[in-house]
Amino acid sequence: MTLETNKRIYEAAPDFTLTDIDGKKVSLSDFKGKVVYMDIWATWCGPCMNAIALSHEPKQEFLENPDVVFLYISIDREKDKWKKVVKRKGIEGIHVHSYEGNESSILAKYGVVSIPRFILIDKNGNIADPNAKAPFEDGWSEDMKKLLAQ
Repeated sequence: MTLETNKRIYEAAPDFTLTDIDGKKVSLSDFKGKVVYMDIWATWCGPCMNAIALSHEPKQEFLENPDVVFLYISIDREKDKWKKVVKRKGIEGIHVHSYEGNESSILAKYGVVSIPRFILIDKNGNIADPNAKAPFEDGWSEDMKKLLAQ
């Protein structure tokens, strides 16, 4: 985590608009009023795929909560490969794609230098944790509950 990233806690999360798996435009601002758990990943990233697999069970606790959004942001350049992996793995959540690979503007906006990267956005649209825990890590559920209670 960089010093610049530390300064971003509770600042407004940079908005963006990306295309979802069905070709519809999705903006971060669409989810204001909800806790957003962002997972920035790619199909070619082994640690990303491992984190997705390990996160399936723990995130079930919040999947049906209308105040929680799991937003997966892929930086894959290959759209078809991304779609196939999402469908084959049954990754639950909202999936958007930046198509820019390591030059993705999302990476720059959020100060991301490596993936996977997890970011928590509070109900007011502010960055609550720019380097959030993965769902399988100790304390993740408690962090989610704290944000939901705010």
